[in-house]
Amino acid sequence: MKPTQIKDIVKAVGAIDFTSAARFEEITSVEFDSRLVTPGSLFVPLKGETDGHSYIDKAIENGAVAALWSNTAEQAPVGFPIILVEDTLVAMQKFAAAYLAWIDPKVVGITGSSGKTTTKDMTAAVLSTALKVHKTNGNYNNDIGLPKTILDMPEDTDVIVLEMGMSAAGEISFLSKLAKPDVAVITMIGENHIEFLGSRANIAKAKLEILDGLKEEGTFIYPGDETLIVNQMPQDMPQSTLTIGLDDQQDIFAFDVTMDQFRSTLFTNLSPELKMEIPLSGGYNVQNALSALAIAYSLGLSMEQVRANLADFSMTANRGAWERGILDTQILNDTYNASPSAMKLLSVISQRFLLKVAHRKFSF
Repeated sequence: MKPTQIKDIVKAVGAIDFTSAARFEEITSVEFDSRLVTPGSLFVPLKGETDGHSYIDKAIENGAVAALWSNTAEQAPVGFPIILVEDTLVAMQKFAAAYLAWIDPKVVGITGSSGKTTTKDMTAAVLSTALKVHKTNGNYNNDIGLPKTILDMPEDTDVIVLEMGMSAAGEISFLSKLAKPDVAVITMIGENHIEFLGSRANIAKAKLEILDGLKEEGTFIYPGDETLIVNQMPQDMPQSTLTIGLDDQQDIFAFDVTMDQFRSTLFTNLSPELKMEIPLSGGYNVQNALSALAIAYSLGLSMEQVRANLADFSMTANRGAWERGILDTQILNDTYNASPSAMKLLSVISQRFLLKVAHRKFSF
Protein backbone atom coordinates (compact mmCIF):
# COMPACT_ATOMS: atom_id res chain seq x y z
CA MET A 1 0.00 0.00 0.00
CA LYS A 2 0.94 3.64 -0.28
CA PRO A 3 2.70 4.76 2.94
CA THR A 4 0.06 6.64 4.94
CA GLN A 5 0.51 8.78 8.03
CA ILE A 6 -1.41 7.76 11.14
CA LYS A 7 -3.09 11.18 11.31
CA ASP A 8 -4.70 10.55 7.93
CA ILE A 9 -5.97 7.15 9.05
CA VAL A 10 -7.40 8.74 12.21
CA LYS A 11 -9.36 11.19 10.08
CA ALA A 12 -10.49 8.53 7.57
CA VAL A 13 -11.92 6.18 10.21
CA GLY A 14 -13.53 8.91 12.33
CA ALA A 15 -11.62 7.85 15.44
CA ILE A 16 -13.08 8.48 18.87
CA ASP A 17 -9.69 9.37 20.22
CA PHE A 18 -6.02 9.39 19.31
CA THR A 19 -3.64 11.07 21.70
CA SER A 20 -0.29 9.53 20.74
CA ALA A 21 2.54 11.75 19.53
CA ALA A 22 3.11 9.24 16.71
CA ARG A 23 0.61 10.89 14.37
CA PHE A 24 3.25 11.43 11.68
CA GLU A 25 4.41 7.79 11.71
CA GLU A 26 3.77 6.01 8.41
CA ILE A 27 1.74 2.85 7.95
CA THR A 28 2.91 0.64 5.07
CA SER A 29 0.50 -2.30 5.43
CA VAL A 30 -2.70 -3.35 7.19
CA GLU A 31 -3.15 -6.78 8.81
CA PHE A 32 -5.92 -8.37 10.86
CA ASP A 33 -3.86 -11.52 11.52
CA SER A 34 -1.14 -10.80 14.08
CA ARG A 35 1.02 -13.56 12.58
CA LEU A 36 1.20 -11.66 9.29
CA VAL A 37 2.14 -8.31 10.82
CA THR A 38 5.46 -6.90 9.63
CA PRO A 39 7.36 -3.72 10.56
CA GLY A 40 5.20 -0.77 9.52
CA SER A 41 1.84 -2.54 9.86
CA LEU A 42 -1.41 -1.20 11.23
CA PHE A 43 -2.96 -4.05 13.24
CA VAL A 44 -6.74 -4.44 13.04
CA PRO A 45 -8.00 -6.71 15.86
CA LEU A 46 -11.31 -8.19 14.75
CA LYS A 47 -13.88 -9.83 17.00
CA GLY A 48 -15.17 -13.24 15.92
CA GLU A 49 -14.74 -16.67 17.44
CA THR A 50 -11.79 -15.12 19.22
CA ASP A 51 -11.08 -11.48 20.05
CA GLY A 52 -8.21 -10.12 17.99
CA HIS A 53 -7.41 -7.65 20.75
CA SER A 54 -5.93 -10.61 22.64
CA TYR A 55 -3.13 -10.81 20.07
CA ILE A 56 -1.89 -7.24 20.34
CA ASP A 57 1.36 -8.31 22.03
CA LYS A 58 2.17 -10.62 19.10
CA ALA A 59 1.39 -7.81 16.65
CA ILE A 60 3.71 -5.44 18.49
CA GLU A 61 6.41 -8.11 18.63
CA ASN A 62 6.15 -8.52 14.85
CA GLY A 63 6.60 -4.80 14.21
CA ALA A 64 3.16 -3.14 14.26
CA VAL A 65 3.45 0.63 14.64
CA ALA A 66 -0.20 1.26 15.58
CA ALA A 67 -3.52 -0.53 16.03
CA LEU A 68 -7.21 0.15 15.68
CA TRP A 69 -8.85 -0.50 19.06
CA SER A 70 -12.47 -0.96 20.15
CA ASN A 71 -11.94 -2.32 23.66
CA THR A 72 -11.64 0.17 26.50
CA ALA A 73 -8.63 2.46 26.50
CA GLU A 74 -7.64 0.99 29.86
CA GLN A 75 -7.15 -2.41 28.18
CA ALA A 76 -4.78 -1.00 25.57
CA PRO A 77 -1.02 -1.60 25.81
CA VAL A 78 0.78 1.26 27.54
CA GLY A 79 2.89 3.49 25.32
CA PHE A 80 1.69 1.99 22.03
CA PRO A 81 -0.22 4.09 19.46
CA ILE A 82 -3.91 3.13 19.64
CA ILE A 83 -6.61 4.51 17.34
CA LEU A 84 -9.79 4.24 19.41
CA VAL A 85 -12.90 3.37 17.37
CA GLU A 86 -16.35 1.94 18.06
CA ASP A 87 -15.90 -1.06 15.73
CA THR A 88 -12.55 -2.12 14.25
CA LEU A 89 -14.10 -3.79 11.18
CA VAL A 90 -16.19 -0.74 10.34
CA ALA A 91 -13.09 1.42 10.81
CA MET A 92 -11.07 -0.78 8.44
CA GLN A 93 -13.86 -0.52 5.86
CA LYS A 94 -13.89 3.26 6.18
CA PHE A 95 -10.12 3.36 5.77
CA ALA A 96 -10.41 1.17 2.67
CA ALA A 97 -13.01 3.50 1.12
CA ALA A 98 -10.78 6.51 1.79
CA TYR A 99 -7.68 4.76 0.47
CA LEU A 100 -9.53 3.75 -2.70
CA ALA A 101 -10.46 7.40 -3.26
CA TRP A 102 -6.85 8.49 -2.70
CA ILE A 103 -5.42 6.06 -5.26
CA ASP A 104 -8.43 6.47 -7.60
CA PRO A 105 -8.02 3.46 -9.91
CA LYS A 106 -10.67 2.12 -12.22
CA VAL A 107 -12.70 -0.43 -10.25
CA VAL A 108 -14.05 -3.69 -11.67
CA GLY A 109 -16.54 -5.57 -9.48
CA ILE A 110 -17.34 -9.20 -10.29
CA THR A 111 -20.06 -11.34 -8.74
CA GLY A 112 -22.07 -14.43 -9.71
CA SER A 113 -23.00 -17.84 -8.42
CA SER A 114 -20.05 -19.45 -10.21
CA GLY A 115 -17.14 -18.24 -12.31
CA LYS A 116 -16.23 -15.22 -10.17
CA THR A 117 -12.68 -16.28 -9.46
CA THR A 118 -11.93 -17.57 -12.96
CA THR A 119 -13.35 -14.39 -14.50
CA LYS A 120 -11.35 -12.30 -12.03
CA ASP A 121 -8.14 -14.11 -12.98
CA MET A 122 -8.86 -13.80 -16.71
CA THR A 123 -9.72 -10.12 -16.33
CA ALA A 124 -6.56 -9.31 -14.39
CA ALA A 125 -4.50 -11.11 -17.01
CA VAL A 126 -5.98 -9.36 -20.04
CA LEU A 127 -5.95 -5.91 -18.46
CA SER A 128 -2.33 -6.29 -17.37
CA THR A 129 -1.25 -6.14 -21.01
CA ALA A 130 -1.59 -2.37 -20.83
CA LEU A 131 -2.43 -1.45 -17.23
CA LYS A 132 -1.11 -1.92 -13.71
CA VAL A 133 -3.64 -4.30 -12.14
CA HIS A 134 -4.35 -5.34 -8.55
CA LYS A 135 -6.85 -8.13 -7.88
CA THR A 136 -8.57 -10.03 -5.08
CA ASN A 137 -6.25 -12.59 -3.58
CA GLY A 138 -7.76 -16.07 -3.31
CA ASN A 139 -11.30 -15.83 -1.98
CA TYR A 140 -11.06 -12.46 -0.18
CA ASN A 141 -14.48 -11.41 -1.43
CA ASN A 142 -16.50 -10.48 1.68
CA ASP A 143 -16.82 -7.54 4.08
CA ILE A 144 -13.37 -8.31 5.52
CA GLY A 145 -11.53 -9.56 2.45
CA LEU A 146 -12.62 -6.84 0.03
CA PRO A 147 -11.43 -3.89 2.17
CA LYS A 148 -8.21 -5.80 2.88
CA THR A 149 -7.70 -6.24 -0.87
CA ILE A 150 -8.18 -2.51 -1.38
CA LEU A 151 -5.72 -1.64 1.39
CA ASP A 152 -3.11 -3.98 -0.13
CA MET A 153 -3.29 -2.06 -3.41
CA PRO A 154 -0.02 -0.45 -4.59
CA GLU A 155 -0.18 3.27 -5.15
CA ASP A 156 0.56 2.97 -8.89
CA THR A 157 -2.48 0.74 -9.56
CA ASP A 158 -4.50 1.63 -12.68
CA VAL A 159 -7.27 -0.95 -12.21
CA ILE A 160 -8.40 -2.96 -9.20
CA VAL A 161 -10.39 -6.14 -9.88
CA LEU A 162 -12.60 -7.04 -6.94
CA GLU A 163 -14.48 -10.29 -6.47
CA MET A 164 -17.73 -9.85 -4.53
CA GLY A 165 -19.32 -12.80 -2.76
CA MET A 166 -22.46 -13.15 -0.68
CA SER A 167 -24.62 -15.60 1.24
CA ALA A 168 -27.52 -13.26 2.05
CA ALA A 169 -29.38 -10.25 0.70
CA GLY A 170 -27.71 -6.90 1.30
CA GLU A 171 -24.12 -8.12 1.28
CA ILE A 172 -23.32 -7.34 -2.36
CA SER A 173 -24.98 -3.94 -1.97
CA PHE A 174 -22.62 -3.09 0.88
CA LEU A 175 -19.54 -4.19 -1.06
CA SER A 176 -20.61 -2.34 -4.20
CA LYS A 177 -21.26 0.89 -2.31
CA LEU A 178 -17.85 0.60 -0.66
CA ALA A 179 -15.96 -0.08 -3.90
CA LYS A 180 -18.03 2.09 -6.30
CA PRO A 181 -17.18 0.07 -9.43
CA ASP A 182 -16.69 1.56 -12.88
CA VAL A 183 -17.52 -1.85 -14.35
CA ALA A 184 -19.91 -4.33 -12.70
CA VAL A 185 -20.19 -7.95 -13.85
CA ILE A 186 -22.55 -10.83 -13.06
CA THR A 187 -21.16 -14.12 -14.38
CA MET A 188 -24.21 -16.37 -13.88
CA ILE A 189 -27.14 -17.20 -11.61
CA GLY A 190 -27.05 -20.63 -9.95
CA GLU A 191 -28.41 -22.25 -6.80
CA ASN A 192 -25.73 -21.19 -4.32
CA HIS A 193 -27.21 -20.13 -0.96
CA ILE A 194 -30.72 -20.94 -2.11
CA GLU A 195 -31.33 -22.25 1.41
CA PHE A 196 -31.04 -18.65 2.63
CA LEU A 197 -32.61 -16.82 -0.30
CA GLY A 198 -35.38 -19.24 -1.25
CA SER A 199 -35.23 -19.13 -5.07
CA ARG A 200 -32.98 -18.41 -8.04
CA ALA A 201 -35.01 -15.25 -8.62
CA ASN A 202 -34.01 -14.01 -5.16
CA ILE A 203 -30.41 -14.98 -5.86
CA ALA A 204 -30.53 -12.88 -9.03
CA LYS A 205 -32.00 -9.99 -7.07
CA ALA A 206 -29.18 -10.24 -4.53
CA LYS A 207 -26.53 -10.36 -7.29
CA LEU A 208 -28.08 -7.31 -8.97
CA GLU A 209 -27.22 -5.36 -5.83
CA ILE A 210 -23.83 -4.89 -7.51
CA LEU A 211 -25.55 -2.04 -9.37
CA ASP A 212 -26.13 -0.17 -6.09
CA GLY A 213 -22.63 1.32 -6.12
CA LEU A 214 -21.97 1.33 -9.88
CA LYS A 215 -20.89 4.79 -11.00
CA GLU A 216 -23.39 6.64 -13.19
CA GLU A 217 -20.95 6.60 -16.09
CA GLY A 218 -20.16 2.93 -15.45
CA THR A 219 -20.86 -0.25 -17.43
CA PHE A 220 -22.87 -3.33 -16.44
CA ILE A 221 -21.88 -6.63 -18.09
CA TYR A 222 -24.10 -9.71 -17.81
CA PRO A 223 -25.25 -12.84 -19.68
CA GLY A 224 -28.01 -11.62 -21.98
CA ASP A 225 -29.84 -14.94 -22.04
CA GLU A 226 -30.37 -14.97 -18.25
CA THR A 227 -34.00 -13.91 -17.92
CA LEU A 228 -33.74 -13.68 -14.13
CA ILE A 229 -31.31 -10.78 -14.60
CA VAL A 230 -33.09 -9.21 -17.56
CA ASN A 231 -36.49 -9.23 -15.83
CA GLN A 232 -35.22 -7.66 -12.61
CA MET A 233 -32.86 -5.01 -13.98
CA PRO A 234 -33.78 -1.38 -13.30
CA GLN A 235 -35.60 0.01 -16.31
CA ASP A 236 -34.18 3.51 -16.03
CA MET A 237 -30.55 2.83 -15.09
CA PRO A 238 -28.22 5.53 -16.45
CA GLN A 239 -25.24 3.20 -16.88
CA SER A 240 -24.21 1.50 -20.10
CA THR A 241 -24.87 -2.22 -20.51
CA LEU A 242 -23.09 -4.97 -22.43
CA THR A 243 -24.66 -8.40 -22.82
CA ILE A 244 -22.44 -11.42 -23.45
CA GLY A 245 -23.23 -14.93 -24.60
CA LEU A 246 -22.86 -17.70 -27.14
CA ASP A 247 -25.43 -16.41 -29.64
CA ASP A 248 -25.38 -13.42 -31.97
CA GLN A 249 -28.26 -11.72 -30.17
CA GLN A 250 -25.78 -10.48 -27.54
CA ASP A 251 -23.65 -7.34 -27.71
CA ILE A 252 -20.49 -9.43 -27.40
CA PHE A 253 -20.70 -13.04 -28.51
CA ALA A 254 -18.51 -16.01 -29.32
CA PHE A 255 -18.76 -18.19 -32.41
CA ASP A 256 -16.89 -21.14 -33.95
CA VAL A 257 -16.06 -22.41 -30.47
CA THR A 258 -13.96 -25.58 -30.30
CA MET A 259 -12.54 -27.34 -27.28
CA ASP A 260 -10.54 -30.32 -26.18
CA GLN A 261 -9.81 -31.58 -22.70
CA PHE A 262 -7.42 -28.77 -21.83
CA ARG A 263 -8.14 -25.75 -24.04
CA SER A 264 -10.89 -23.88 -25.87
CA THR A 265 -10.69 -21.64 -28.91
CA LEU A 266 -13.23 -19.08 -30.01
CA PHE A 267 -13.82 -16.10 -32.22
CA THR A 268 -15.74 -13.00 -31.12
CA ASN A 269 -17.57 -10.24 -32.92
CA LEU A 270 -15.12 -7.77 -31.35
CA SER A 271 -12.46 -8.99 -33.80
CA PRO A 272 -14.06 -11.64 -36.03
CA GLU A 273 -10.85 -12.74 -37.78
CA LEU A 274 -8.84 -13.19 -34.58
CA LYS A 275 -8.83 -16.62 -32.95
CA MET A 276 -8.82 -16.38 -29.13
CA GLU A 277 -7.75 -19.19 -26.84
CA ILE A 278 -8.13 -20.07 -23.16
CA PRO A 279 -6.32 -22.83 -21.24
CA LEU A 280 -9.63 -24.28 -20.03
CA SER A 281 -12.45 -26.37 -21.44
CA GLY A 282 -16.21 -25.91 -21.11
CA GLY A 283 -18.80 -23.54 -22.50
CA TYR A 284 -19.12 -21.80 -19.14
CA ASN A 285 -15.40 -20.94 -19.27
CA VAL A 286 -15.92 -19.48 -22.74
CA GLN A 287 -18.66 -17.38 -21.12
CA ASN A 288 -16.21 -16.31 -18.39
CA ALA A 289 -13.72 -15.36 -21.08
CA LEU A 290 -16.37 -13.24 -22.80
CA SER A 291 -16.94 -11.37 -19.53
CA ALA A 292 -13.20 -10.68 -19.26
CA LEU A 293 -13.01 -9.56 -22.89
CA ALA A 294 -16.06 -7.32 -22.42
CA ILE A 295 -14.35 -5.69 -19.43
CA ALA A 296 -11.20 -5.12 -21.48
CA TYR A 297 -13.30 -3.67 -24.32
CA SER A 298 -15.16 -1.34 -21.94
CA LEU A 299 -11.82 -0.02 -20.68
CA GLY A 300 -10.49 0.65 -24.17
CA LEU A 301 -8.29 -2.39 -24.83
CA SER A 302 -8.33 -4.26 -28.14
CA MET A 303 -8.58 -8.01 -28.63
CA GLU A 304 -5.19 -7.96 -30.35
CA GLN A 305 -3.68 -6.48 -27.18
CA VAL A 306 -5.15 -9.03 -24.80
CA ARG A 307 -5.05 -12.24 -26.87
CA ALA A 308 -1.70 -13.60 -25.65
CA ASN A 309 -2.40 -13.00 -21.97
CA LEU A 310 -5.82 -14.65 -22.16
CA ALA A 311 -4.27 -17.75 -23.70
CA ASP A 312 -1.81 -18.18 -20.83
CA PHE A 313 -3.50 -16.65 -17.79
CA SER A 314 -2.72 -18.13 -14.36
CA MET A 315 -5.73 -19.55 -12.57
CA THR A 316 -6.27 -19.58 -8.81
CA ALA A 317 -5.34 -23.01 -7.42
CA ASN A 318 -7.93 -25.81 -7.25
CA ARG A 319 -10.35 -24.11 -9.65
CA GLY A 320 -11.29 -26.54 -12.43
CA ALA A 321 -7.74 -27.61 -13.29
CA TRP A 322 -6.80 -31.01 -14.65
CA GLU A 323 -4.31 -32.91 -12.48
CA ARG A 324 -2.34 -36.00 -13.43
CA GLY A 325 -3.20 -39.04 -11.31
CA ILE A 326 -1.73 -42.51 -10.99
CA LEU A 327 -1.77 -45.00 -13.87
CA ASP A 328 -1.98 -42.19 -16.42
CA THR A 329 -5.37 -41.01 -15.12
CA GLN A 330 -6.70 -37.44 -15.16
CA ILE A 331 -8.44 -35.73 -12.22
CA LEU A 332 -10.53 -32.58 -12.62
CA ASN A 333 -9.72 -30.53 -9.52
CA ASP A 334 -12.32 -27.96 -8.45
CA THR A 335 -11.98 -28.57 -4.73
CA TYR A 336 -11.86 -24.96 -3.56
CA ASN A 337 -15.40 -24.39 -2.30
CA ALA A 338 -17.00 -25.44 -5.58
CA SER A 339 -20.69 -24.59 -5.97
CA PRO A 340 -23.43 -27.06 -7.01
CA SER A 341 -23.76 -25.24 -10.36
CA ALA A 342 -20.04 -25.53 -11.02
CA MET A 343 -19.94 -29.20 -10.09
CA LYS A 344 -22.79 -30.03 -12.49
CA LEU A 345 -20.95 -28.35 -15.35
CA LEU A 346 -17.62 -29.91 -14.42
CA SER A 347 -19.16 -33.38 -14.26
CA VAL A 348 -20.34 -32.99 -17.86
CA ILE A 349 -16.84 -32.01 -19.01
CA SER A 350 -15.08 -34.77 -17.08
CA GLN A 351 -17.47 -37.44 -18.36
CA ARG A 352 -17.19 -36.22 -21.95
CA PHE A 353 -13.40 -36.26 -22.11
CA LEU A 354 -12.69 -39.23 -19.85
CA LEU A 355 -15.15 -41.37 -21.83
CA LYS A 356 -13.25 -40.41 -24.98
CA VAL A 357 -9.98 -41.49 -23.33
CA ALA A 358 -11.55 -44.77 -22.21
CA HIS A 359 -12.87 -45.44 -25.71
CA ARG A 360 -9.44 -44.86 -27.25
CA LYS A 361 -7.70 -47.13 -24.73
CA PHE A 362 -10.07 -50.06 -24.75
CA SER A 363 -11.73 -50.17 -28.18
CA PHE A 364 -10.67 -52.92 -30.62
